[in-house]
Amino acid sequence: MPSNLVVSVPNSLQSQINAIAPNPLDMGYDIILCAGQSNMTGRGVYDASVDITSGRIFQFGGSASSDARYSTIYQAQDSLSHAQAISASYFSGTWHIGPSMNFARNYATQIPRTRKVLLVPCAWGGTALVNSVWSPFGVASPGSVSPSITTSGLIQSGGLYENAISQANKAITAAKIEFPESRFVGVLWVQGESDGINNVDEATYAANLDALITGFRTRIDGAANSWFIIGQMVPECISYYSGMPAIDSAHVKTLSRLERIGLALNISGQSNNDNLHYNAVGQRVMGSRMAQQVQSAKYNIIGTKPVQVPLAPVITVTTDSAHLSWEAPKCRVIEYIVKYKLSSDSTWTNVNTGSPYRRYTVSGLTPGLSYDFKIDTVNEIGTSFYSSPIKTIVI
Repeated sequence: MPSNLVVSVPNSLQSQINAIAPNPLDMGYDIILCAGQSNMTGRGVYDASVDITSGRIFQFGGSASSDARYSTIYQAQDSLSHAQAISASYFSGTWHIGPSMNFARNYATQIPRTRKVLLVPCAWGGTALVNSVWSPFGVASPGSVSPSITTSGLIQSGGLYENAISQANKAITAAKIEFPESRFVGVLWVQGESDGINNVDEATYAANLDALITGFRTRIDGAANSWFIIGQMVPECISYYSGMPAIDSAHVKTLSRLERIGLALNISGQSNNDNLHYNAVGQRVMGSRMAQQVQSAKYNIIGTKPVQVPLAPVITVTTDSAHLSWEAPKCRVIEYIVKYKLSSDSTWTNVNTGSPYRRYTVSGLTPGLSYDFKIDTVNEIGTSFYSSPIKTIVI
């Protein structure tokens, strides 16, 4: 064979080769901060047959009061070592789970096999954002904060916001000593219930949340372009408490206020019957949905042109209504426009304008008739040139 022969490998084949044989030099931790309140620490009952650990998933001990491995790296397993000391006895002898471990199991499939996941658990149940321990603006009234938080010293040291930044930076330093190629990649945020119960208005919560995200990206080493994934609150919680819709709206609209934001939609019928917390199934699904949002968050950049949703919407029918849900496109999204018409007509009706939710119910349809549906994506640049494929369904 001639020594100067050049063999061209198709890009698709090269991708498969890279997946099978990743770069052995690409070693290190993808470091992820896990912040928020009780739905992050977890209220789902642990099941050893499902909630398995992995040799690629580690945690940075977060409980200064009860964890002998505080601020060290060790293999992760539920219940994670969050800032709040959680033990099996705390839950009547049963370990509990949050979304982080199932997120990590799913996220690990998105990165080279030579890399590991390092979770930095920093959550504390019952904690608020506005005028409380998560606020980047400080706490104006320390007396309004949980005594257990005050006793722990987190008020005096600047609260959970400051603690999260400190723990993330300490984790990065420790990880880079072991693997210099380690890097901070993002934040998981599941919070808002306490602020909703406190009836915080949308604008105030949004201002605090935006400042928290900006503060994390500014003060955590290498976090300037990191993603931030918000886990939506339990739907029963949003509808039960009068103050929750304002917090939920602030969460949803973060997608358009800032860049590199992802939103994992909530799960109906998977609460602990307390109108507040996800059960184990809900926590696992939330973890999976948060992992699915990582790529969407990376595409959420101002200036990207709107593109069509990647697949036709999934549609289910109940009597006179069509319930639509769809996948996020690879672009920044401010809102989706749902369009529908009778299959026999040529004129489309636009609904759902102004909403970035990836689901919508079209009601008032006539049973027995056929309808067409499609989705347009909208951002600062304009409207997607190509709508998602038309889905025809008979009501």
